[in-house]
Amino acid sequence: MPRISTSLIRKASRIRPGLHLLLPECRTLEQAKLEYKWLAEELPPGRSIRWACFQRYNHVPLQYILRSQPFGPLEIVCKPGVLIPRWETEEWVMDLVKILSNSALLSNNDPLHICDTFTGTGCIALALSHGIPNSSFTVIDVSRKAIELVKENMLKNKVSKGKLIQRNILSSNGCNEYPSHIDILTGNPPYIRKRHFIRDVTTSVKLFEPRLALIGELECYENLVDHWLSKTNSFFYEIGDFDQFSYVQNRIKDDSNLSRIWSVGLKYDSNGNPRVVYGFKATPKGSILLQILEPFGTIKYLATALSRHKANSK
Repeated sequence: MPRISTSLIRKASRIRPGLHLLLPECRTLEQAKLEYKWLAEELPPGRSIRWACFQRYNHVPLQYILRSQPFGPLEIVCKPGVLIPRWETEEWVMDLVKILSNSALLSNNDPLHICDTFTGTGCIALALSHGIPNSSFTVIDVSRKAIELVKENMLKNKVSKGKLIQRNILSSNGCNEYPSHIDILTGNPPYIRKRHFIRDVTTSVKLFEPRLALIGELECYENLVDHWLSKTNSFFYEIGDFDQFSYVQNRIKDDSNLSRIWSVGLKYDSNGNPRVVYGFKATPKGSILLQILEPFGTIKYLATALSRHKANSK
């Protein structure tokens, strides 16, 4: 990363006291000005702008300083030890909400149950619950800090009902606390490859966000296929690269049972990066969700059982 020029530091110092301290994280004067504005307007009581600028100079994430992050229509409380919601996650979740909430195929008499694994702040489950009428949710995370933060975010966003489970789903499969019926399974698992973490991840993230929620290979996607597909009508898992999508697709395609009952899709984000692997089961509810969510992404592999199910239901 190129060094910041002395002239830019001097220019920033003349504009606002402490503005130059934002340059190492912001990199440009325009972004530093924007962050300074957010800090000036949104700092928690008792905190000075000078304190905040020094925090940013020391790479503390902006969301931990401001203690929140917008996520669709919600304001999500953020605290150290729990992953900060990203725009990439917000983008696909709000696309999902928009399609489902506008659909006439789902009536209020046919509620959806959402289960969000690796929930972190709870942003995915809360946004889906907020946007989809007559839905309920379960959230699961290994971190006690995360579960406590979900409670706080439920309170802040006036969500009164939801089941919270603190559990490591990678080592406690078949837990009797898990919902027996799931319509929409979601997850933003740790997916940054170990070999990419040091090279690609910013200093701020490395120093302050939990590695447990960041670094992963294929173990979470293996868990998805092995232990969750039997419980749900559909799934939406965030990914970090195309190989993670291919792993899920090929595991389903190469399994004689799964390949008969599952359709698999891929969604790209607005930067053109593969972002979500998703699928629909050939059940009545799964078939409805597939029909509704056809615009969500690109179905790459169609389960043959889907057409059989439609034929048998006539």
